Amino acid sequence: MSTQPNSRQLISCEECGLVVRIPDIEQGQKAQCPRCEHSLTKINAKPYQSVLAVSVACLIMLVLSVSFPFMSFSVQGLSQEITLMHAAKMLAEFHNALLGALLLATVVILPAIYVGLILFLHLEALKSLKHPLSKKQIRMAKTLCRILFRVEPWLMVDVFLIGVLVSLIKIASLAEIGMGSSFWAFCVYTVLVVKCI
Repeated sequence: MSTQPNSRQLISCEECGLVVRIPDIEQGQKAQCPRCEHSLTKINAKPYQSVLAVSVACLIMLVLSVSFPFMSFSVQGLSQEITLMHAAKMLAEFHNALLGALLLATVVILPAIYVGLILFLHLEALKSLKHPLSKKQIRMAKTLCRILFRVEPWLMVDVFLIGVLVSLIKIASLAEIGMGSSFWAFCVYTVLVVKCI
């Protein structure tokens, strides 16, 4: 009677294609391909550190993104600087208040809530390693996880950045465009938000 190998323990090497059975590995160790010695998988020694680092960096980039000029336009000697908050305000002033509120919510507020919840839940998980959580704390964590999953589909940071880049291509022929420091912080913020998801 032949037994089927567990498919979760088998992995194909990305370099040479050899199918390898992954042994049980401990934290901080990695499995390598016996043929080409390419790294197949590894378990981080402290997996919480990367999540916390990305979350904190994401919040810092968000603050930088809303604090400085996003970009500047210059046409025939007239120049205008714009920030993310100013963009939402301008939409409201030109009878698009709903669109301005949606921009603010999906690009700034909801991502900040999402990343803040991830940060809080991971800190609570770290605390639970030393002291068990009470039933009230567990209920609160479950509620926060539900909120986290409901907020996630509304994160439009990457969509906004793509829209800005497409708009820049069209506007480049009409005006001189300068990227502010906030634009570059927003690009990093977008990558970090996508990594958090």
